[in-house]
Amino acid sequence: MKKKLLLLLLTLMMTAVLSSVASAADFFRNEDESYTIEITGKTPEKEYSIIVIAGDYTGKDMPEITEENIIYVDQVTADKNGVISFTSFIPMTGSVGTVYIGGDDNASEEGVLMTESGLGYIAGRLISFTGEADTVTVTENIDSIDAAVFGENVKNIIIKNGDIVFAEGAFAQGTKLFLSPLAEKAKAYAEAHNHTYHILGDINGDSMITMDDYFILLTDLGKGDTLDTEEKLILDLDSKDGVTFRDVSILLRFIGGKITDYYEAFTEKDPAMPAN
Repeated sequence: MKKKLLLLLLTLMMTAVLSSVASAADFFRNEDESYTIEITGKTPEKEYSIIVIAGDYTGKDMPEITEENIIYVDQVTADKNGVISFTSFIPMTGSVGTVYIGGDDNASEEGVLMTESGLGYIAGRLISFTGEADTVTVTENIDSIDAAVFGENVKNIIIKNGDIVFAEGAFAQGTKLFLSPLAEKAKAYAEAHNHTYHILGDINGDSMITMDDYFILLTDLGKGDTLDTEEKLILDLDSKDGVTFRDVSILLRFIGGKITDYYEAFTEKDPAMPAN
């Protein structure tokens, strides 16, 4: 068995760069906090391996596999319907890994498994949160969130992606959402599930982002620790380093139509945004 597993790993190393389209995958949370990963569309009775390599190699060649950089590895045989199931899969904490699944007939890169912030995701699908923070930023590369990812300890969630999709029960009741101006799906979800939500930059709460908000931001810029948590999150448009002149620049550029969302990088044509 060990010899066959090593041969499959060699196959993975040689074929992963082909980047075939990933098959449909489902993730089921077990009672012991591990996951079962079930993937359809494989060849019946063929053997497949899953391997997680430390580091983010999405869009890059797969690195050399060593004992030091293997985070997880397993091998199964597809059933008669072409379904493979990896059980007792435990996401990492505080590290980044890239998932590869392949076998006798093909290999496919499934995507980043875990980020340092404790968000566990594969191919844009958020499946777990293992962090302890009460405020969590869901970054732009997350496009869907599974059910029960966030527990009651998470009080505030910042949503950057405008097209993100939520499973029923993605958040505990009482969770407050802080949304990008383009996050219409998140806004609709919040309203349908009675979550309090705020649009980042809509400081006066009139459902519009105008120069009135800009002048309030300028006024509040120097208040620092006297602002409550909710005010800070609404004013901190780039969701880092607190409320700074960078947020002032972002809001003015957004109002002026130079950017369509807060998280766009500035261009050579418009290089004026300060670093902080």
